[in-house]
Amino acid sequence: MNVLIEAERVDLPKDALLQAKLETVLMSEVDSVRLQSGDNFVELPRTLNEVLVRIVKSMGTNQSIYLVDDNQTVTTSVAAEYIGVSRQYCVRILERGEIPCHYAGTHRRIYLKDVLSYLNRRTIERKAALDSMTRELVDAGLDDQYVDLTRAD
Repeated sequence: MNVLIEAERVDLPKDALLQAKLETVLMSEVDSVRLQSGDNFVELPRTLNEVLVRIVKSMGTNQSIYLVDDNQTVTTSVAAEYIGVSRQYCVRILERGEIPCHYAGTHRRIYLKDVLSYLNRRTIERKAALDSMTRELVDAGLDDQYVDLTRAD
């Protein structure tokens, strides 16, 4: 089952009070959130409460929210756009085995969860590289030196 939901943008001046109330309720340390309609009610698990907090915050900043099935497959073009690279470079990433893919006929398909996993790994690797360079600068005693990077035109 594929699920794609785009939330409506919140009219901030009109809904600011509602937004503030939702954030207060959802972000407070509650045991559970309870939805009720007449005599029927259901208590939401804490993880769902955390999802609702993220949704409310995103709506408050006029960001779109998409809920996608974990096994959603995407094309190389869509994956490339999501990663922020060209389609051809995305194909090279697939050929190197950095992201697993499968074929639908002659076309590559990629699970969205694998694209997200690749992005997380890449972020961790970048942060580790920056941390390493920072340590080297500190060890060399260059961390307190100012370098003017403005160009003289």
